[in-house]
Amino acid sequence: MSLSSALQAGVSGLLGQSTRLAAISDNIANSSTIGFKRSDVDFTSLFIGGNDSSFSASGTLPNVRTDISLNGTITTSSNSTDLAINGRGMFVVTPAVDGTGVDNFALTRAGQFSPDANGFLRNTAGLFLQGFALNPDGSFANGVPNRDSFASLQPINVNAFNNIGTPTTNIELQGNLPAQLTGPTPGGPFETSVEYFSALGESRTLSLVWTPGAANSYTVDFLDNGAPLAPPIPPQTISFNDGSVAGTIAGAPDFSGAPLIDDVTGTLNLTVNGGTQTLGISFGASNSLSGITQFVGDNSVRAPVRDGTPAGELRSVEIGDDGTVFAVFDSGARLATFIIPVADVTNVNGLQPVDGNAFQLSRDSGTFRLFNPGEGPAGELRANALEVSNVEIASEITSIIETQRAYSSNATVIRTADEMLAEATQLKR
Repeated sequence: MSLSSALQAGVSGLLGQSTRLAAISDNIANSSTIGFKRSDVDFTSLFIGGNDSSFSASGTLPNVRTDISLNGTITTSSNSTDLAINGRGMFVVTPAVDGTGVDNFALTRAGQFSPDANGFLRNTAGLFLQGFALNPDGSFANGVPNRDSFASLQPINVNAFNNIGTPTTNIELQGNLPAQLTGPTPGGPFETSVEYFSALGESRTLSLVWTPGAANSYTVDFLDNGAPLAPPIPPQTISFNDGSVAGTIAGAPDFSGAPLIDDVTGTLNLTVNGGTQTLGISFGASNSLSGITQFVGDNSVRAPVRDGTPAGELRSVEIGDDGTVFAVFDSGARLATFIIPVADVTNVNGLQPVDGNAFQLSRDSGTFRLFNPGEGPAGELRANALEVSNVEIASEITSIIETQRAYSSNATVIRTADEMLAEATQLKR
């Protein structure tokens, strides 16, 4: 009966507008929630059937849709681990790191991350940020990652790198050796001490013992923390040009008498620290004034260029626009520890909403791929920044008015159909 169908259609309209009002209220409640994505309700008409002489109202079916592809405004933040994505990519997160949710990967735009008590970066919803672990040299710790899988990701923990130093591998010497100490009556030996660091960040001392020899000639020997090298090497004799030979530079070194020093580059590979570490000692290129020299004057040989860092306490965490997470230590060291990838999903609006302002893959979302920020279509990373909610309050208030009027109209339909049915039931009296 058409009157009954009108009642049913009115009820479906009330239910649909109630659903829309619930979505609007949720949008307004989360208008200040970082990375929140507003929801909207689309209505689909139902069709039961009818003919030319009668019509049965079918009502409507509400469909809730989350507008994930609409990005909110990016604002600045004072927290170095607050992150925003300028583009369509999403952060990869998990609800736990103890094995209970490690495979339950989700995606979010809520980048309000900070270290927890254990050093894990997690947002205000308690979701743990995932990344690719790096070696100290910047290479991937677990091999080249599979960009079409979450398998290579692990929770980012900045405390895991506390008290870590980096070993010294190269030392460049510069300065002058006194020419007046060489000759028929050479002067006594003197030392140049250079600090270097072991793989554990331990501070050690390499001593270069310079012994003046014949005119324009020095012999250099080495001590490691005050002891002879193990394994030992013979003293190396370095000659210096006096400018009398065409094509030579006065005061520049000649390594032809030092068999372990490269004749061209002036580099000596020295095994130290009980044979566990190799240092590349650069004396400067042969026939060049770029390293050590010999002129009349004082000894000024130093090592102004040297890599390696001592062990230190973690002072802060910095994140670059390329997604690299740097651990900054009180020793001045700055160590790359992770890269934060961003996920690009084929149909981002097809993702399934889950707890914590996050989303999971679904059949409608399609596949994903992980990109380094700034590469591919996923977008660029912004540190010290947050993406606010994409809710527009003015638009939501307008929708409330529309919803209220539609609800009232559906209620009017129900009242009218009820009155008409009452009239019909009274016809028998």
